[in-house]
Amino acid sequence: VTGDEITNSDFLAEFVWDNAPRYNNLFRSIISAIQDDPSKLEFMEGFDKFIIKVDKLINYDIVILSKRCGIKQVRDFMNRSFPDIKIEYAFVKEVEDKVTLMERFHEFYSKIYLFEDRLDVMQDAMIDYCEHIYMPNRAWNKYQSDEIENISKFDSYDEFLTDTGVI
Repeated sequence: VTGDEITNSDFLAEFVWDNAPRYNNLFRSIISAIQDDPSKLEFMEGFDKFIIKVDKLINYDIVILSKRCGIKQVRDFMNRSFPDIKIEYAFVKEVEDKVTLMERFHEFYSKIYLFEDRLDVMQDAMIDYCEHIYMPNRAWNKYQSDEIENISKFDSYDEFLTDTGVI
């Protein structure tokens, strides 16, 4: 639309939206299109098998903790995709609010396994509450540092289920 080449990291970096206002409407229209019909998105390979397997484990809760807008659409999409699986949702306005929720989760759960797809939102306080962190390899994390000790990356949930031995 603008004739500019936009990288995944530009799209995901909210400061770009503020510093380059011409992208604001374009980025917002992309987000709105996804929110209007999330079924246009595809699950990462093996995710359906993964979520079903986790659901069958005793003493595990599935909580989606997100800073996404479109709360209703995300919940509806997951409920349509996995109608028999109980999933809890916790949505926050700011990334920093994830730390507060992780602290609260830590009061109720002896172990927290975090699946996070954005290395740039990881904060030391969040990491401290996690037994382990799993991160799907995504384009927007490609050039970011791998300095976090208790993090394991994987290319697909099929790979995760096969290689990690966690579940």
